[in-house]
Amino acid sequence: MRALGWALLIPVLCATVLVQAQSAFNSADGYFEDAIERISDGDSAGGIIQLRNALQLDPEHIPSMLALGKALLSAGEPADASLILSDALLLGVEPEQVIPTLADAYLGARSYAELLRSFQPANVPRTLRAEVYAARAQAMLAQGRLASGGEMLEAAKAVDPTNKRALIAEVTYRLQRAELGQALGISSTLIERFPSDTRSWSSHASVLHAQGRLADAADAYKAAIDAEEGNADARIALIDLLMETRRDAEAEGHISYLRDSYPNDPRAAYYSALFAARAGDAEKEAEELSLAVSLFAALDERQLEGNPKLLMLAALSSYGARSFETTVNYIDGFLALQPDDAGAIRLKASALLALDDTSDAIRTLLPQYQRDPRDPATASLLAAAYSDEGNFQRAEEILIAVGATGYDSESLTRQLAFTRLNAGSYGEGIADLEALRERYPEQSSLGVQLAMAYLRSNQPEKALLLLDELSSEVTDSTPLQNLRAVSLSYLGEQAAAERLWVKMLEASPESVEVMLNLATSLMQNRSYGEARAMLEIAQSIDPESTPALIMSAKLHLRMNDPESALRDAERARTLAPDSVDGAWQTIRALLALDR
Repeated sequence: MRALGWALLIPVLCATVLVQAQSAFNSADGYFEDAIERISDGDSAGGIIQLRNALQLDPEHIPSMLALGKALLSAGEPADASLILSDALLLGVEPEQVIPTLADAYLGARSYAELLRSFQPANVPRTLRAEVYAARAQAMLAQGRLASGGEMLEAAKAVDPTNKRALIAEVTYRLQRAELGQALGISSTLIERFPSDTRSWSSHASVLHAQGRLADAADAYKAAIDAEEGNADARIALIDLLMETRRDAEAEGHISYLRDSYPNDPRAAYYSALFAARAGDAEKEAEELSLAVSLFAALDERQLEGNPKLLMLAALSSYGARSFETTVNYIDGFLALQPDDAGAIRLKASALLALDDTSDAIRTLLPQYQRDPRDPATASLLAAAYSDEGNFQRAEEILIAVGATGYDSESLTRQLAFTRLNAGSYGEGIADLEALRERYPEQSSLGVQLAMAYLRSNQPEKALLLLDELSSEVTDSTPLQNLRAVSLSYLGEQAAAERLWVKMLEASPESVEVMLNLATSLMQNRSYGEARAMLEIAQSIDPESTPALIMSAKLHLRMNDPESALRDAERARTLAPDSVDGAWQTIRALLALDR
């Protein structure tokens, strides 16, 4: 994932009384002078307090407004800096004193729409027009408006071809056009002319990164951070690179810096979640994703307006946190800016499928599939959508068409096999799985899936032979042993199956699936009391298990307790109306016949 060029708006609390620092003064000038001294001594936090004190005494103290805007920007608070500096501009401060820093503040806060509304070249002196054109170009390029950004960039260069902001914008423009050689030439010029400028180094690093020169890119990102410790964009990009090259320990240090310095930055939480996922810490991953989602939700809408990179990251965070409706909302905002982005289209379709909105998922995917029917990722997702809709024939046609292009994928062949099995084409589906099993004998999961297919096609002998073969390969034997017991049950060996399930429950006493299988067998043997006791245990572990409720309803029917049967069936239908509707209808019909 490419790093997002964005810094978070951190709210600043405006006190109604003077904020106290170490020294008090009777005038705004006194606070201002003390603030400047503190900032020059490295005490930025103290300087910001004193500048706020100055503005409490005199809200229109221009030197304090300008200094506070710059200090807030350096402290990683670009949105607040933009508010202070735009107020200064309204009070009549010379544009030359405000506009360059205000442009950085708008861009740092990703207030692209606000920048474009506020920065009009006709309204500024000619000496600032290159700066304003270049800032507008940066905002447009960040919005993905390549053509408009290129036109604005040409306007900036026509006024002043040496303008630093215009050169930085041109690096971005060349990168977006995949003109890496030209981009490198410009970025090299930038760091030669401005060797202490953090944004010049960031631009140079992004070119090296795009070229695959990862070691050089890492050094350039570090140079950008050395020039300005609070350059969160460079740090995010460096984290990206370090995780890409498996330098996790080094990445962790930068993630910790972001979390400590910018606790309200959703990017920090998102990358912390990625790091937790890499480390296999599922609990921490879920916690950080949830935090990222809440932080994105707390952003001002203007932070997201016209910002495709931030919208995409918000969507990915929401999807990871299984907040699928929110995912769709963010992706719709992204697609309004970049409607043909294949990854975004697939992400939206995946979220819609998770919401069981199959029709919308198909409508979302079809235009992209028609543009590029050879793309296996889109084809696979569209086939899954058709399968969920029950249109297995169309799903199979799509998967076969992708395979005909020469694309060879184990996952695609597996999907085709299960599509055929779901369509009732057991011979073809099993043949596909057998071929995969022969090709990838080390994948025990394929063997388990093939055994399940044998059972679905009423071939328990083959299933049992294969499961016995797999016993030495599978570490977690619970699912495998469960299938062995089911196979024995299919073969009429109920006593052996029940003994195996009882043994499994001794090892895994909270396995609801095993309990339900054992209860089914007990019901078939008319051991209703034992079956009922088993179901009660299963329901105490998972009160919302709809299979347990449906089985309980069937058991109550056999025990001549229609009221309890109807109660359990109705509760199951309430919990999962789509998945249990057929079973509910069957129970209702049986009750009607009884009466």
